[in-house]
Amino acid sequence: MQERAQKNSKIGFFWDAAVDEIFGEPATGVTRVRLKNPRTGEHTDFRIDGVFMALGHQPNTAIFNGQLDMDELGYLIVRPGSTYTNVEGVRRGRRGRSGLSAGGHGGGHWMHGRAGCRALA
Repeated sequence: MQERAQKNSKIGFFWDAAVDEIFGEPATGVTRVRLKNPRTGEHTDFRIDGVFMALGHQPNTAIFNGQLDMDELGYLIVRPGSTYTNVEGVRRGRRGRSGLSAGGHGGGHWMHGRAGCRALA
């Protein structure tokens, strides 16, 4: 998809740029955007009629550094075909799932935890 977008002459990419301000009105839409280069602080205005911003993604796993095995991107590593991490009783939700199926996995994790607690009682 990225390659297709880069080959499309109607799409422009701005690297090393942060959106500083978007101009326009609800009735007429976006008319202009002001970008800021975070390295130089320079501002540049562009006349446009639409904006798409890729926000990126960083897993919120830093609190587990040194405790749970992670890949180079910070995602928890699990046994193949499972949600089991390297620490007994700690599971990871499935990456790339919708909120609905992630919620279903959460319910499954709760059931595993409840069964484990009953076994200890």
